[in-house]
Amino acid sequence: MIPASDPPPLSAIEREAFAWVVRLTSGKATAADADALQAWCAQSPAHQAAFARAQRQWHSIKAAGSQVSNWTPLRAGGAAGGSVRLRRRALIGGALAAPAAIALALWRPPLDLWPSAGELKADYRTATGERRRVELSEHAVLDLDTRTSILVRGALQEIEMIAGQVAIETDGGVPFAVRAGTGRTTADAGAARFDVRCIGQEVRVTCLSGSVRVNHLAGVHRLQAMQQMSYDQRAIAEAVPADPEEASAWREGVLVFRRVPLARVVDELNRYRPGKVIVLNDRIAALPVSGRFLMDDPDAVLEQLRLALDLSVSVYPGGIAVLA
Repeated sequence: MIPASDPPPLSAIEREAFAWVVRLTSGKATAADADALQAWCAQSPAHQAAFARAQRQWHSIKAAGSQVSNWTPLRAGGAAGGSVRLRRRALIGGALAAPAAIALALWRPPLDLWPSAGELKADYRTATGERRRVELSEHAVLDLDTRTSILVRGALQEIEMIAGQVAIETDGGVPFAVRAGTGRTTADAGAARFDVRCIGQEVRVTCLSGSVRVNHLAGVHRLQAMQQMSYDQRAIAEAVPADPEEASAWREGVLVFRRVPLARVVDELNRYRPGKVIVLNDRIAALPVSGRFLMDDPDAVLEQLRLALDLSVSVYPGGIAVLA
């Protein structure tokens, strides 16, 4: 009788890939873990292949598959079940263990379980997936997109954006300004409709009607109707024509993309969906996407993307989903 040979030992990359799967299925993974996984997979094709193999093996285990299919995500305002509540308490309890962890949790809360320090000081804010209309004064009406936070300044004639996207409509009775990043956009020449988006270090201003003035450290520009420009901390770009549907469809809960890389679509989807969607490799991230998507059901959008691009989607506790 020939004795069975031992399976070959796992490589270091394979061990790390299995460790990632264990982390994702533990119920304790956060959006920060999803970002770290994406960076790990981006190191080489071997890393991507190892993680894909580890996922397939995990899916072949019935017990693990049953655990995922029976998992219920947290609903807004409360937990779905006792085990999830225990995980949340454990997460918070772990954060309380060290002052540095407390500071990190305040500035970058895991999975948006609570507002960040910047959002806590906002006069108006929206949660993930929420849109809100604010009649700020008789002269200005605001529409706040998902995950948007603003401060009100100057006797209701100016707002400061902490993050997110705001559509502003003014009647021209008084000038109205929006501070975002290192710039200030002012409607000072009659009635105007404009949109300001502030995500990370980049700000995008779109003038839909009337005109607005954009003041920046790098110069002053006047935007006319259906023009758009972007700026960051150091530079401001020249004005370009704006797509009216793409710029304002979000106010109706619709996002419009025309041959946009999947990575950008996923970035936008992550603003509307709790948890984190990540793309496994650069080839998939570059796939062009066109279409209109209803953002009131972001998981349905994820399924549309899967079908349209012939992708696989692996969903893990904590709302983490991997597109491959």
